[in-house]
Amino acid sequence: MQSIANLFSLNPLRDVIIDNCEDIVTVKDIDMKYVFCNKAFLRLLGLKDKVNVIDKQINEIFDDKNSKIINGNCEIIKQTMDSKSFVFEVEKDFCSRIVKTTSYPILKDGVLNGILSVSKDFDKDEEAKNKIIEKFKLVNSFLENIPILAYIKDFHNNYIVGTKYSKEFFQYGIDYYAGNIKIDLKNSANIIAEEDRYIIKNKKVLIKERLLKSIEGTEHWYKIYKSPVYDEQKGISGIITLVQNIDEDKKLEVQKELFLATMTHDLKNLLQAQISSLQLLSKGKFGTVSEKQKEILDMINESSSFMREMIYSILSTYKYENGMVKLNKVNFNIDELIKTCIEEAQFLAQEKNIVIEYKRESDISIVNADEGQIRRVLSNILNNGINYAYKNTKIIITFIQEEETVSIKIKNTSEPIPENMKHCIFDKYVAGSSSTCMSGIGLGLYFCKKVIDAHNGKIRLNADNTENEFIIELPKMDKEHLVVDFM
Repeated sequence: MQSIANLFSLNPLRDVIIDNCEDIVTVKDIDMKYVFCNKAFLRLLGLKDKVNVIDKQINEIFDDKNSKIINGNCEIIKQTMDSKSFVFEVEKDFCSRIVKTTSYPILKDGVLNGILSVSKDFDKDEEAKNKIIEKFKLVNSFLENIPILAYIKDFHNNYIVGTKYSKEFFQYGIDYYAGNIKIDLKNSANIIAEEDRYIIKNKKVLIKERLLKSIEGTEHWYKIYKSPVYDEQKGISGIITLVQNIDEDKKLEVQKELFLATMTHDLKNLLQAQISSLQLLSKGKFGTVSEKQKEILDMINESSSFMREMIYSILSTYKYENGMVKLNKVNFNIDELIKTCIEEAQFLAQEKNIVIEYKRESDISIVNADEGQIRRVLSNILNNGINYAYKNTKIIITFIQEEETVSIKIKNTSEPIPENMKHCIFDKYVAGSSSTCMSGIGLGLYFCKKVIDAHNGKIRLNADNTENEFIIELPKMDKEHLVVDFM
């Protein structure tokens, strides 16, 4: 008995592993006394300490019924010197638990030294299976009832699984949620295949809004979301597709667009007429004006011009947010563009006695981007930098070329940006205030971020007390020289 007990005390690492494993492990000597048990065995019986098991006979641990089962199978092992599997039942906390056991003879030099038993709580296995089944049922219920067309397909365009009505859409183009519109899938086959190739090649999510034709020839707006499905080796095994009809949303957009376009057109015309009149008055075209009158007229003119720029910002931001603007990328010299933006800002800078210093740290300055939109971004940030900067200071613009990107840094010295603004400065309607300049409506930097994001670039702010630096990063060259949706 002592030798078999010692056998299970020679390897501390092994003892720790066995003691903490999920399987139930026990060892009995040839007299059928327990010399070892792990924690799982104690949990099964509701015991707290091994002293309640070690050196105990089987009938001291189990009731008569289970003692007969365990003893009987141990006797067979003694006679056959072979393993034996059996099942017994344990009552605990008014619950019955099924235990599946396989016992093995422990032999030394061909002589039986004891019996090792490894058991599983069968009911716990069943509980785990039932939990998985319940989760699967919940997922199925979710897929059956979510009001959206969503499905997974493989590389060969075979439908795998999806929501309740998605298979009808996938196979026949029938959109149950949009009043059983039947989309002409053949008409869209090429663009669907092109999107799938893009996802497989680039391993990126794709979100589009596009028109799909029905078999009757009518056009319908759909929002389409596609994402790769990864396997265990991080390869792509399929594509998730979500499709949703947005005809009603687009009708509302058209109404908003018409209202906004009409309003901005009327406001722009009125403001332009005011600005022109004010400029003529200030120049004395309608009679001599005093210096004080000229000062007031110039102030009103400046306010009117600022209001006009706010209207332009609102209209531009609206167009970008709704995918009405596309990026027309071309190869151009960004160094020349930076110089042009500096020249345009010189008059504004001179009014505050600000010097604009340009540092160029690269000989190559060709990028592939939308020149007009990048010009608006640079002008916006440069003008902001001047507006908020202290008088009699410098604005430093630095152009740097890196391996895959070009960086433009615009640095000024101004009143410290509040801490609560730093993390949200590119959000919509976040505007700074300063005693030295007029505050805006908070769309300028938001607009800039939308443009840079659309170029797959980055824009960020480094602010340290009075030193502020905006950094724009753009990819050097796009491999695909296409007209890219802004969405």
